[in-house]
Amino acid sequence: MTVATLVRSLAVAGAFAATMAMAAEPSAVTGRAPTGEERRAIDQQLTEAGLAAVGDVTLVGSRWSLQASALATGARFNLELSNLDFAIVSRRAAP
Repeated sequence: MTVATLVRSLAVAGAFAATMAMAAEPSAVTGRAPTGEERRAIDQQLTEAGLAAVGDVTLVGSRWSLQASALATGARFNLELSNLDFAIVSRRAAP
Protein backbone atom coordinates (compact mmCIF):
# COMPACT_ATOMS: atom_id res chain seq x y z
CA MET A 1 0.00 0.00 0.00
CA THR A 2 1.43 3.35 -0.99
CA VAL A 3 1.29 6.44 1.21
CA ALA A 4 -1.14 8.09 -1.21
CA THR A 5 -3.49 5.09 -1.04
CA LEU A 6 -3.30 5.06 2.75
CA VAL A 7 -4.09 8.79 2.96
CA ARG A 8 -7.00 8.41 0.55
CA SER A 9 -8.39 5.47 2.58
CA LEU A 10 -8.17 7.45 5.80
CA ALA A 11 -9.92 10.42 4.20
CA VAL A 12 -12.78 8.23 2.97
CA ALA A 13 -13.10 6.54 6.37
CA GLY A 14 -13.17 9.93 8.11
CA ALA A 15 -15.83 11.28 5.77
CA PHE A 16 -17.93 8.16 6.31
CA ALA A 17 -17.63 8.44 10.11
CA ALA A 18 -18.65 12.13 9.99
CA THR A 19 -21.67 11.32 7.82
CA MET A 20 -22.80 8.55 10.16
CA ALA A 21 -22.43 10.82 13.21
CA MET A 22 -24.57 13.50 11.56
CA ALA A 23 -27.25 10.94 10.69
CA ALA A 24 -27.39 9.79 14.32
CA GLU A 25 -27.73 13.31 15.73
CA PRO A 26 -31.05 15.17 16.01
CA SER A 27 -31.88 17.49 13.20
CA ALA A 28 -29.85 20.69 13.38
CA VAL A 29 -32.68 22.66 11.80
CA THR A 30 -34.89 23.40 14.80
CA GLY A 31 -37.74 25.84 14.89
CA ARG A 32 -38.97 24.95 11.42
CA ALA A 33 -42.46 24.01 10.35
CA PRO A 34 -43.10 20.52 8.95
CA THR A 35 -43.04 19.88 5.22
CA GLY A 36 -46.31 18.87 3.58
CA GLU A 37 -45.42 15.18 3.83
CA GLU A 38 -44.40 15.53 7.49
CA ARG A 39 -47.59 17.43 8.28
CA ARG A 40 -49.73 14.68 6.71
CA ALA A 41 -47.92 12.03 8.81
CA ILE A 42 -48.38 14.14 11.97
CA ASP A 43 -52.09 14.68 11.25
CA GLN A 44 -52.56 10.95 10.60
CA GLN A 45 -50.88 10.08 13.91
CA LEU A 46 -53.05 12.60 15.76
CA THR A 47 -56.26 11.36 14.09
CA GLU A 48 -55.47 7.78 15.09
CA ALA A 49 -55.05 9.01 18.70
CA GLY A 50 -58.36 10.93 18.60
CA LEU A 51 -56.63 14.32 18.55
CA ALA A 52 -56.43 17.34 16.28
CA ALA A 53 -53.60 19.88 16.11
CA VAL A 54 -54.35 23.33 17.47
CA GLY A 55 -51.92 26.02 16.31
CA ASP A 56 -48.39 25.66 15.01
CA VAL A 57 -46.28 22.52 14.81
CA THR A 58 -42.57 23.18 15.34
CA LEU A 59 -39.44 21.01 15.28
CA VAL A 60 -37.62 21.41 18.60
CA GLY A 61 -34.41 19.38 18.77
CA SER A 62 -35.35 15.89 17.64
CA ARG A 63 -39.08 16.17 18.37
CA TRP A 64 -42.13 17.88 16.91
CA SER A 65 -43.80 20.12 19.48
CA LEU A 66 -47.46 21.10 19.26
CA GLN A 67 -50.68 21.62 21.12
CA ALA A 68 -53.57 19.30 20.34
CA SER A 69 -57.20 18.99 21.33
CA ALA A 70 -59.04 15.74 22.05
CA LEU A 71 -61.81 15.38 19.48
CA ALA A 72 -64.26 13.79 21.94
CA THR A 73 -63.81 16.10 24.94
CA GLY A 74 -62.02 19.21 23.72
CA ALA A 75 -59.30 18.75 26.38
CA ARG A 76 -56.00 20.28 25.31
CA PHE A 77 -52.59 18.68 25.50
CA ASN A 78 -49.00 19.69 24.84
CA LEU A 79 -47.50 16.93 22.70
CA GLU A 80 -44.07 15.91 21.52
CA LEU A 81 -43.78 13.56 18.56
CA SER A 82 -40.75 11.68 17.28
CA ASN A 83 -39.23 13.23 14.17
CA LEU A 84 -38.48 9.73 12.86
CA ASP A 85 -41.82 7.90 13.01
CA PHE A 86 -44.12 10.66 14.37
CA ALA A 87 -45.08 8.55 17.41
CA ILE A 88 -46.35 10.48 20.40
CA VAL A 89 -43.51 10.44 22.94
CA SER A 90 -44.88 12.97 25.43
CA ARG A 91 -48.44 14.03 26.27
CA ARG A 92 -49.10 16.58 29.03
CA ALA A 93 -52.32 18.40 29.90
CA ALA A 94 -52.11 21.99 28.67
CA PRO A 95 -52.58 24.68 31.30
